[in-house]
Amino acid sequence: MMQRNTEIDHRVNEYALGIRNNYAKTLVASGNLDDAYKNIVTKIDAAKAKFNNLKQMRSELTSERHKVKQSLEELKCRIENYEPKLRDMPSQALQEEVQALMSDKSGETEYQESMQSQIDTVKEISHTVKCGCGDEYKVEVDLCV
Repeated sequence: MMQRNTEIDHRVNEYALGIRNNYAKTLVASGNLDDAYKNIVTKIDAAKAKFNNLKQMRSELTSERHKVKQSLEELKCRIENYEPKLRDMPSQALQEEVQALMSDKSGETEYQESMQSQIDTVKEISHTVKCGCGDEYKVEVDLCV
């Protein structure tokens, strides 16, 4: 029984080799072997290019991932530097606090501009005063600011 299987396997192999040899002979005879070789080389080169592109993209993603991790670590360190009561506050409350501070800042800016305007107005005040002796004096406001 074992002998028979070996004979069948041998015949199958001979048949397969015959088909391959006939196919190769046909390709060589028709000149298609060079075309087939060029086609395979082209496909291999394209696959290599795609592989290299994927390796580059992977490298870029790894680099980007590393940068994101570093940024997160920096943020964690910065958060640790805040007072515990600020860290524990909900973000909505923090946003409201920022808005209040910004409105206070704009109010202070308006107040400073108003004060500067009043100072400029006072600086423009000048009077000429006549003394009893007949001399005239010019009186001006001089602010040392």
